[in-house]
Amino acid sequence: MSQDLDAFDWTTKSVLDGLVLTPLFHAYLYDAKFPPKFTVTFERHLTPRQPDGWFHPSTHPLMPERMLYYYLTEPERWEPEPFEFAGALSVTMGTATHDFMEMCAYDLGILVKPTGTCVCCGRPHGFKKGECREPGASDSRVMSRGHMDGVLDVPGWGMGGFEFKTSNQRKLYGIDNLDVVKFREKWPQYYAQVQNYMHITGLRRFIVFFLGMGFPWETKEFVIEYDVFYCTTLENKYLRVLEAAKSGRRPDPCCAPRSALSKTCCARRICDIPVI
Repeated sequence: MSQDLDAFDWTTKSVLDGLVLTPLFHAYLYDAKFPPKFTVTFERHLTPRQPDGWFHPSTHPLMPERMLYYYLTEPERWEPEPFEFAGALSVTMGTATHDFMEMCAYDLGILVKPTGTCVCCGRPHGFKKGECREPGASDSRVMSRGHMDGVLDVPGWGMGGFEFKTSNQRKLYGIDNLDVVKFREKWPQYYAQVQNYMHITGLRRFIVFFLGMGFPWETKEFVIEYDVFYCTTLENKYLRVLEAAKSGRRPDPCCAPRSALSKTCCARRICDIPVI
């Protein structure tokens, strides 16, 4: 009885604190309310995405202009860093955990099932083999596209984008739920990703939900509002790079010779900045 009361009190406090998904997921998982049998998918995402002429929200928003220029103009020489052991395992396990949380969200009725044809990959939406299960986002004007984790429709909160992330407990330590300032400082790539998605979809808020891998399975939630200045700056960068690629005028160098950045840059085999 006391355990049930503690769970009720915690959920009530979460709602009063302004959390949206945390109380829903905690209440749903408290008594293992998910189906008795379900399937999760392990997917191999270890091969770096090959250049396709599009800027992807999960990869490109923080890249400087000269790097993006080479991404567009010499894609055959683009060379991302390979996955190492820890990264490969983290990504693989993360895909399965993502699949489980997605199932929970659909069972809760808070994720909108995409329909029709995906505007990103061109496949029909659905949950069968070969179909696209994630909502696509695409804007040919700035050549940016990608797949979001989901679109939320939460009673009492409304519509917004959804991104699910896994993390180790150490990275989640010392940051509070809903602290967007610290979220942006700690994960600038995730902030850029959801801003890019909002800009090309028209969504005006996103929830980024973290799950710490391993006991006590800590969660963190951040509600990110649309940042018009940030998105306009990003859009202008993409447009400048597209124009530079069209005219053949390289943007200014973005790193110093023999710097740490020069040695890990995806364009290190293309750019004339000395690496060693």
